[in-house]
Amino acid sequence: MTDQEQALSFERRWIAAKAKIQGTSNTLPTQKHAMSQGLRDRITTLSASYNAHSNPGRLAELQQAFKEATFIYGTAGLKAVQYGGGGNPAVHVLSNWFYKVQSKRLLGKPDMAGNPRLQPTEPEKIKELTRKLNLYDPGPRIGEYIRRGHQMMDAYFGVGNELHTTRIPIIAEFVHYAMGYSPAFDANTSGQSMWEQTFPGESWGHWPNSLARYGRTPTQEISAIIRRAISEWGGTIVFEGKFVYGANIFDPRQQSRDTDLEAQELFQYFRKGGQTPRVPFGLGFVEFQWGGRPTVPTRAHFLSNWSFANQAVHSIDNQLGANDLGRLFQPGHGLRKIWDNFDDFPVPVPAGQRMAYIEELGRTVMDPHR
Repeated sequence: MTDQEQALSFERRWIAAKAKIQGTSNTLPTQKHAMSQGLRDRITTLSASYNAHSNPGRLAELQQAFKEATFIYGTAGLKAVQYGGGGNPAVHVLSNWFYKVQSKRLLGKPDMAGNPRLQPTEPEKIKELTRKLNLYDPGPRIGEYIRRGHQMMDAYFGVGNELHTTRIPIIAEFVHYAMGYSPAFDANTSGQSMWEQTFPGESWGHWPNSLARYGRTPTQEISAIIRRAISEWGGTIVFEGKFVYGANIFDPRQQSRDTDLEAQELFQYFRKGGQTPRVPFGLGFVEFQWGGRPTVPTRAHFLSNWSFANQAVHSIDNQLGANDLGRLFQPGHGLRKIWDNFDDFPVPVPAGQRMAYIEELGRTVMDPHR
């Protein structure tokens, strides 16, 4: 799929999704007719067709839902569970929530919630949590999600767990239509299940099937839909950066996965000399967080967890040597252009103390009481 074909495919599904939300019966140009036009003309034709048949309907409700929503982006290595010496407080928050609120429905044990005698031990909790939710540990992001009622991308992807039941219904419905799923929308059915029903036998989230359909994986497409909506209608994306590997974002020689691709787009909106962790993103906002705290991002933050090292995070194995470190602070750093959007350090740091400062950033732990 070419870039133009990808853009047109996305635009067609975007416009059709808005129409379905409103219950309109707009007729879009056929793919054959649309492909005969230039990309700009094609998109204009699609938009005009939609506008000619649209009415306010539920679109205002959808837009308001996005304006009021906060989506958490970012991820973590598997050993994030052990960070801080006492385990990951975010995982304990999720574990407690799961057993107190969801155990009756998921585990079928009516007396478990609130009965200390029936509560599993902590290792049993983590094991059962992993089995029932099929969820890797996303570090501080999951803590923000649970404590503040934010939305998390995993809920819209759906990976065989129950998180899809926490989606905002009208946003989930819009994403359903924009992805081109064929079954009727059902808030109790995950995006993964809808994908499997729409495209039987095709793998979820990987090449080559989705490449021909979206030009990227389904998870990347869902993320793009939500980013587009927040940019056009408002809302907030919080990017939790503490456990993301910096090289995968900034070094063009490294493989970039979903979170890294998201960062590469969102980081375009930050500027060197910035005084705030929250920056405009179209009509919405992007906020950078570090261990659950709003933080002005700098190069030093990313360098404290630069390279993938057997699932370790913020260890000496994740960091660069002094020579490589010095090179990345120079104009000829060889990294992506977005690297130039960030100051070197939050405060002036003498050259001889740079390594120690970066190591200290890596040791900063999440405040479990936020």
